[in-house]
Amino acid sequence: MTTINLFHAHDAYIFKHYFDDRNLFEELRQYYDSLEYRFEVGESEVESVIENIELGDEKALVMKDMVAKEEALDRGRVPDEEWRKRL
Repeated sequence: MTTINLFHAHDAYIFKHYFDDRNLFEELRQYYDSLEYRFEVGESEVESVIENIELGDEKALVMKDMVAKEEALDRGRVPDEEWRKRL
């Protein structure tokens, strides 16, 4: 699974990722900062943006931080049906 790390700064989430899928990039273009080569998404919009991200046959699940991700994996967590429906 591809991991995309988001960093919370003030009232936005910031991440860098190269999307092979041109259509997906076009959907996210409004959040792209071409001077910094990164995406910046406001707190109020982050849920809807993350729901749009699919990487090939896999989906990206973004946790609030690496610790949360590691804890979830250590507990054997996998995406449930509710999570899958949102994507």
